[in-house]
Order: sequence, then C-alpha cells, then structure tokens
Amino acid sequence: MPFKYALLIFYNGVPYSGWQRQAGSERFSVQGVVEDAVFAVTRERIPVISSGRTDAGVHAIGQVAQIVLQQSWQSSDLQAKLNERLQSAQQLVRIRSVLSVDRSFHPHRCSVGKQYSYYILQGICVMP
Repeated sequence: MPFKYALLIFYNGVPYSGWQRQAGSERFSVQGVVEDAVFAVTRERIPVISSGRTDAGVHAIGQVAQIVLQQSWQSSDLQAKLNERLQSAQQLVRIRSVLSVDRSFHPHRCSVGKQYSYYILQGICVMP
C-alpha cells in the first residue's frame, strides 16, 4: 500500500530554471533537486508533484508538493533526512514540513489559494 506525504518547500530560486524539470536546460530545476533528494533518502525514483510552478529565479516560501512512497516514514524523520541531503548537496532548497496525508490529497485540487509577492529594489544597478 503506497504512503502519501505533503511537503511544504522553501527555496531561493536564483540558480534554478524554475520549479519544473526542463529537458535540455543547463540549469537545475527545483523539482529535479527535490526528486534527487527523495531518491537519495528513500531509494525510490518518483515524481514530486507540486501545487504550481515558478519561473527561473523565483523564490518560494511555501510551495506545496506531494510524494507517494512504497515505504512508510515518520514525517519528522523524512523531513530531517531530506534536508540533510539537500544541505549536503549545497542546494538552496529546504523542506519546511512533511505531513502524512490521505490518498485523496492532491496539491492542485486541495489548494485553497496562492499568494504572489513582488519586490522591486530601487537604486541597484545590475550589470550583465
């Protein structure tokens, strides 16, 4: 019987091509980094399904995603091991929480809202 978990993910998106894996991209995606961490910890190669996508360079403080594993984990253990792996791989991604969820949970359908915040820094000149 599969076990479903909801992940609340925080990331600094500057080095990434966005949330979604991109074929042929020279930059890593957040989804790919999280999937690699899940595989390293659980030895299960599975997709990480999110509630939405972000563009290249965009940060998130509460991206919701799901994973479905064949093995049961304590939520706190899974969170700690994923963060340990992400930190050791020097990724700018952290798992803020892991919750065991019902089979009916899906990040798209269960999302109750999204909030976007835009910050404009004035007086800073960035040269290419």
